[in-house]
Amino acid sequence: AYSKIEPNGRYHGKLVRLYAKYARQNLLPFLKCSDNYPIQEALDVCQSNEFYPEMVFLLGRIGNTREALQIIIEKLDDINQAINFCQEHNDKELWTDLIKQTVDKPECVTLLLKRIGNYV
Repeated sequence: AYSKIEPNGRYHGKLVRLYAKYARQNLLPFLKCSDNYPIQEALDVCQSNEFYPEMVFLLGRIGNTREALQIIIEKLDDINQAINFCQEHNDKELWTDLIKQTVDKPECVTLLLKRIGNYV
């Protein structure tokens, strides 16, 4: 849909700022479907607004998966999303980080034991 509106992406950086300010519910879907916005600029906008789900997506996209995982655990406090993120990226270091950061939370350990058997 966004590529039909503006196919060459010239204004996608501006769209990021506008969605962040006026229509946040459209920001993450836009970030996922467009490749034409300056990713660092989008990340800066999301960081300054503390838009954590969008930050997780952008950090994962640029390969900063460890920071993205840390946000999922510390800011979003979503163990299921953290497990899904590790499964999606299939990186042993991410699994190690997840285990280290949740080992002192019994409810997380139980869920981890149920779900990570094939990945670690």
